[in-house]
Amino acid sequence: PRPPRRCFPDARLRPGGFCGAASIRMNLVRARSIRGKLNVVLALATGTALVLSAVALLLVYLRHELADIREELQTQAEVIAVFSAPTLAAGDAGAAQQRLGVLRARRGVEAAALYDDSGRLFASYRGEGADVDVPQRSPAMGMKAAGGRAVGARPVLLGRDQVGTIWLQMRHDRFRRQAYEYVGILLVTMAGSL
Repeated sequence: PRPPRRCFPDARLRPGGFCGAASIRMNLVRARSIRGKLNVVLALATGTALVLSAVALLLVYLRHELADIREELQTQAEVIAVFSAPTLAAGDAGAAQQRLGVLRARRGVEAAALYDDSGRLFASYRGEGADVDVPQRSPAMGMKAAGGRAVGARPVLLGRDQVGTIWLQMRHDRFRRQAYEYVGILLVTMAGSL
């Protein structure tokens, strides 16, 4: 009889390295597993790059959205401050209350307050269904957005004189809703690209 044909000289697969069905299958499995490992490494690298770019895009988006919310809050406060300055200077609390009442048209505004030049509460507004504690004394100046709300206070000027302070609190569910939509779109895109 003829000696068996030598095939893949690999003592680990088959002593003597002779060809046989089992030896050929083992070599094919090894070749596939290397290919599979390379595919896994490639998929992981691609996935990592996609996740990092998605996180970077989300952070940029959130930063711009927070800046927009602060700007909207500041604009609302400035408009109310301009229209309320004469009533604060005149000490007309009823007219100041009416001026704040126009905020009903702005769904996102939960509460607002005007303070006189000594920091005492002069007039206030609470949106329908809003469970908000209006500060009794004038809060610190500045704008900040945290959680689902943006809060800000700025001086009310008549000419160059400060006649009081306006405080405003807004809800910004739009921010959270859009962030969820954005994350959903990113996840679908990433899943489709893998």
